[in-house]
Amino acid sequence: MALKDLLWACPLCARLSGIRRSGKHEECAQCGTTFRRGSGASIIALAPGREPIAASVPDWLAMLPPFPELPEDPAAEGVIIRRVRQTMRVLRGGALLGWAERFGKRVKGTLALNANEIRMTAEDGTAETWALEHLVAIQPSSTSLQLRARGGAPISVSFLDASVLLWERWLQDAVQRRWRDLGRGEVHEFQPRIE
Repeated sequence: MALKDLLWACPLCARLSGIRRSGKHEECAQCGTTFRRGSGASIIALAPGREPIAASVPDWLAMLPPFPELPEDPAAEGVIIRRVRQTMRVLRGGALLGWAERFGKRVKGTLALNANEIRMTAEDGTAETWALEHLVAIQPSSTSLQLRARGGAPISVSFLDASVLLWERWLQDAVQRRWRDLGRGEVHEFQPRIE
């Protein structure tokens, strides 16, 4: 997982989605702290004018502020969208182990979320909108979120600048609120299926 996806805010200055790729490292756009992987599961931060800070992933996550609420009028986030084009059986010795997905071409665009729907707009202007109550799966991977609406094929959404973990949380919260508003009760899990 890219550090920008794991550290959904800068642990030192709290800038939301502030960590961006910068060459071989990732850097906070606000305070200039550079983050890189250390030995084992550690992350090293090099803040301007400070000694390097090395800590484990759980320690860095503990330094983050609480997840923020989805803004009332969030800006559309730059994304790469890929649709599942084929699902294949994975077999071993004739026994079905599971399923593997093949994704189609990468399409650059934006993703926007509000209280009722999620909207994906490609660079060419084509758009697709899903009502939140039609989402049947929200599943994070190390680099993307896989989303699926009722009756549709899964899509993979990779965020150009924002954090996968932050958007996973925002989508889960939005779906939970929508279910409550519609009298469906509580969502108990989001993957492999929203139930």
